[in-house]
Amino acid sequence: MTRVVTPTDLAGALEHLAGERARPVGGGVGLSLVRRDTGDPVAKTLVSTRKLRESRGIEATDGDLRIGAAEPLETIAAHPIVGALWTVVAEACGSVATGRVRRAVTIGGNVAAFDAIHDPPVALAAAGAKARLVSPRGERVVDVATLRELQPGELIVEFLLPRRPPVAGSAYEKFLVRGVWEYACVSAAAVVTPEGGTLAIGSVRHAPLVIPIEGDVDEVAGRAAEIAEPWSDVRGSKEYKRRMIVEFASRALRKAEHRAEAAA
Repeated sequence: MTRVVTPTDLAGALEHLAGERARPVGGGVGLSLVRRDTGDPVAKTLVSTRKLRESRGIEATDGDLRIGAAEPLETIAAHPIVGALWTVVAEACGSVATGRVRRAVTIGGNVAAFDAIHDPPVALAAAGAKARLVSPRGERVVDVATLRELQPGELIVEFLLPRRPPVAGSAYEKFLVRGVWEYACVSAAAVVTPEGGTLAIGSVRHAPLVIPIEGDVDEVAGRAAEIAEPWSDVRGSKEYKRRMIVEFASRALRKAEHRAEAAA
């Protein structure tokens, strides 16, 4: 039988995670789907992150933004500081499924699933966010764009986003084939600055594809489609997805450019 523990501090959480067959849980949506599909217990001990003081809160310090990993997506999407500093992250979190799901899913759990079709990791990668991870062995800070797995007993505590340039714009766009419950066929997150910026594409490979913005919108969107590694599935063939990459990358880039111009 699986037991659920709800520690209130990081030390208590790490102590439980060091046990046999223990794993962290945020909203529990992903783990519920695993249990439904396999019929097997996902862990002997589930360590809830909901009440961890170190994993809660959203705050900006000197322009840098910190988002606790236990914050629900709905909270992040509606937060005025996130919307003002990193619009792309607010839009990505707000685009996930429905309000009911967003109120349950935490941003840490969403990223820790390492699912190529999730939305927040794409936006975080475009923004240059880092994840702070802790375990009984210590801690490490890793770029979200390069984070591929958690080590045994490791927990994402928070996400650290850099200061947004004074003149910048960001935007998130995604293409759904059927409806809000569907995962994205293609998603695109753009951050545009006077020096160029960054474009991240989701649902096209094992992790977000991140490329620098060099050239005009058509050039950048076309290059993203060439580099991407989409796969054929019920949402479309890989050839179709390449065309959608061009379309939705262009939309995100143009929207971000417009916002950057407005901020100038």
